[in-house]
Amino acid sequence: RIAASNEPYFAEYLALDAVAAMRAAGLDVVEETWPHRAKYPTLESCSLRIIIAKKPVATTLETWTGRWALDRRENWSPYLTCLGVPEAAHEAAAKAPDFHQYEVTESSFFMDHQIPGKGMHLRFTGFFGGDFLVSPYPRPTGTLFGGGDGEKAEPPQWKHTWVDYPKAWRTTMPDLAGPGKTVTLDRELAGPNEIRYTVHVRDEASGEQLVGPCYTYMRRTSSEPPADVARELRERFATGVSRSLAWRQDALDRAGAMILENVPAISAAQAEDHVSPSDFFGASMMMRGAVAFYKACLPGWAAPRSAEETAPPPMRTEGAWEVVPEPKGVGLIIAPWNAPVILSVLPLLAMLAAGNLCVIKPSEAAPATSLLLARLVQRYFADRSVVVAEGGPKVVERLIASPVDHILFTGGGEVARRILALAAPHLTPVSLELGGKSPCFVDRSSAEELETYAAEIVGTKSYFGGQFCQAHDYCLVHAEVFDAFVERLVARIEALGERRKCRMINAAHAARVRGLLAGHEAIARPALPAAPAMEDDCVLVTLLLAPDPASPVMRQEIF
Repeated sequence: RIAASNEPYFAEYLALDAVAAMRAAGLDVVEETWPHRAKYPTLESCSLRIIIAKKPVATTLETWTGRWALDRRENWSPYLTCLGVPEAAHEAAAKAPDFHQYEVTESSFFMDHQIPGKGMHLRFTGFFGGDFLVSPYPRPTGTLFGGGDGEKAEPPQWKHTWVDYPKAWRTTMPDLAGPGKTVTLDRELAGPNEIRYTVHVRDEASGEQLVGPCYTYMRRTSSEPPADVARELRERFATGVSRSLAWRQDALDRAGAMILENVPAISAAQAEDHVSPSDFFGASMMMRGAVAFYKACLPGWAAPRSAEETAPPPMRTEGAWEVVPEPKGVGLIIAPWNAPVILSVLPLLAMLAAGNLCVIKPSEAAPATSLLLARLVQRYFADRSVVVAEGGPKVVERLIASPVDHILFTGGGEVARRILALAAPHLTPVSLELGGKSPCFVDRSSAEELETYAAEIVGTKSYFGGQFCQAHDYCLVHAEVFDAFVERLVARIEALGERRKCRMINAAHAARVRGLLAGHEAIARPALPAAPAMEDDCVLVTLLLAPDPASPVMRQEIF
């Protein structure tokens, strides 16, 4: 109750700020109102106030996930006018049914946007931070809204930045409303079931605000995530878009350009993820050769082949037989963390050459590389014939369950078993490139040959940080040269100096490998220091002399 002027303690009562007190207590104030509005035209004129407040609902990235429909727009006409939309089209543009679907992570968001009345349906990934990228939206013109001269416009640029993580982000679009006129769009979760979009238009030179705030409110219709990308690609594949040789050759060129034009960025991302080696120049040359090889062989691979009649003579009919290679549809590449780019893009070449569309699922253990690959694929495959799906096991489960038409997995046997189990209900074909033990055999050899072998084995182990198939993990050595070979191996390890410390992909992997050394201190060469001064993600190159064949270090992959 707010006291009236003829009641005692008027000043004291009026000074109470119940709204501020509620907010200070952690409540969200939804509405401040009053009764008898016919008699009391303003809140101040009424002695009774009603405050509606509620406990705040925790906002997380998952709150964005779902499907949303247009609820209302407020003060939208000034924005439409600024974009050049004819006034006669304002009402239709403001009220046109509009549907959004979201799935948001810390580094990116996926959006499915439909305006059925305009025949518009876009699916894309936006990335937070970084440089301006090409927007998938057309630049607004009079033609788009039913009243222009049909001019063609370059696609706009945009950039997304978290403003209040994980509740709100800003999209900045320079020159969208005309030269020097920047549009900002703030998306904010106004509640668990409402998104508020706030638009401003600013003159870049003067900083003057030209338009805004203009509001759009979207209401939640479902918490169901957007349709998965595999389903989207299957629908696209069914149109026959990828069957022609011309499309396949162009797709191979785009895949090659995507890698060869971004070698420094790939090297930097792999270094950030502790991929060994991180320098991608050598692998890029492999990619260059692979693209040329696939393009040269493709016409022959895709050509029909005559087949001989094999039925018994009485059963034969007139005509000829042909074997015609057909693309399967949608491929899924599940790449490992130890070569996150090259083991994504080399299988991609095969998928594209065969006329398939493709989903790449990079390893979540190499997040910087995964994010870069997602950005590059969207830039070079803007038609979404290739899509990157970031994430962990749940993403893989959803993709396989969608289902896809072929899976290529590179990694360890334990995960491969789970992949096969997920694929089995759909009878999805699976190609596996699996790791395991990597032995080498050293026969009776000269001293010079032993020196060469030791240099190659230790050098490779150090160069790859033990995290590649060429890094041998045990040696079978002829008894006559065993001692001499061990002596050379130990000398090579000692000569590494600081390079004896191998940085692994992350601390968890390093801890697992160090655990394999536990209990073998007595047979370790050079001796393991009691408390080595090194980072948590490092492991020392170490030789174990004749370990028990049944021990974990001899049975598990040393990666």
